[in-house]
Amino acid sequence: MALAVGAALLGARPARGQARDVELDWDAPAGCARAADVSAAIAALRGGPAVAAVRARARITRDEGGAWVLALTTEVDGAEHRRDVRAATCAELSDAAAIVLALETAGQTAPASGPPPPLLPLSPPPPPAAPASAERPAVVVDRPATGEASLPMDRQRRFAAGASAAASTGAIGPFAAGLALSAAWTPGRERVELAVAYFPYAHVDRADLGIGGDFSLFIGAAAACHLFAVGRALLFGPCAGAEVGRVGAIGTGQAVQSPEARGGLWLAPKGAGLAVVPLGRVGLRLELTAVVPLLRNTFVIQGVDQVYRPSAVAGRLLFGAEATFP
Repeated sequence: MALAVGAALLGARPARGQARDVELDWDAPAGCARAADVSAAIAALRGGPAVAAVRARARITRDEGGAWVLALTTEVDGAEHRRDVRAATCAELSDAAAIVLALETAGQTAPASGPPPPLLPLSPPPPPAAPASAERPAVVVDRPATGEASLPMDRQRRFAAGASAAASTGAIGPFAAGLALSAAWTPGRERVELAVAYFPYAHVDRADLGIGGDFSLFIGAAAACHLFAVGRALLFGPCAGAEVGRVGAIGTGQAVQSPEARGGLWLAPKGAGLAVVPLGRVGLRLELTAVVPLLRNTFVIQGVDQVYRPSAVAGRLLFGAEATFP
């Protein structure tokens, strides 16, 4: 509805001498001023009716050093201007945007760049008396603080690559250690990930029969996740996906006269809980995964007995680091 009203007001341009105002597209993280607050500050600072129509787009973010950054683009009578301002707080940038837009709607030239002057608290002069109908309200598009703007700055990078130590249980024995590599696309709070993992060795011993087996597992996996932000220190959420791979096995023990390497297909859907702690360009990741193998191949020593069969539900724990990229 706000967008439709904004388009209608913009299309009906006033005649010369009539009061005109600012159409503001405001994008700022949670905790910063809202578009309505900036609109009110513009009117208070100007102290009278607007004489120039201004279209403005403002976006506030934080850079890698923690400083707040305002990207403000204004269009007045077809001429577009871009200003980039840095400050220690989001409030200073909100005040700076209000001052620039108040000057431009009043028909004055605003400074092109530079740090904002000390503005808090705002103490505008009392406005002169004017007819109530002379001031047109600002047209505001107030974006909710969702998606990238409310996520930690590091999650605004679109890609991630990581390496993790991995532990597995129930897939190729009670315990197996391995290594996992991952690559992910992270648009906002969503995450689409491809990964490979290798568990080179797990031993299963049937001491009662004098037989055993050495097992290995190589898998490739794909998963999709939705992450929730907790402040600027943690991202966590559920993941769902599937994996396919190969189980290798070779018999051991006194009853095995000529051991031969064998293999079987590994295919399983999986669900996981993923937590990521951004620490600059490199962060930490922790993943706890449950997999349900669809093919539970039974490994036997021919003529003796069964050595091992994967569990109906296997578990996996990964802990490591990942780097993020634009």
